[in-house]
Amino acid sequence: MDELHVSYQRSGGIAGITMAAEAAEPDLPDDVALIAVSLLGGASDMGIRPFSPAEEANSQALPAPGADQFTYELEVSRGSESQTFRWSDTTMPDQVRPLVYSLAQRSQPIRQA
Repeated sequence: MDELHVSYQRSGGIAGITMAAEAAEPDLPDDVALIAVSLLGGASDMGIRPFSPAEEANSQALPAPGADQFTYELEVSRGSESQTFRWSDTTMPDQVRPLVYSLAQRSQPIRQA
């Protein structure tokens, strides 16, 4: 079975520094890894919808960007299966916060070209 992989990116905020991290399932605490597994296999069961570029273009999925607002993007994948999720500080579901916080702790700034 392919290993679960999670990519994290946080952008926005006052400084505008984009932070990123990646982790495989064994690198995460068990309770946090379980959140990632649940997102990939049953996000709708958790009441969480994956990110849809088409939906974003036709709606206000995220609040208008503000100087102090962060946007978080998670991509959870295993083999050919992948789900992407995007939230702001205010729209992030409580049940995914431990996963986001765990990845934030290991994140590093992305160098801008």
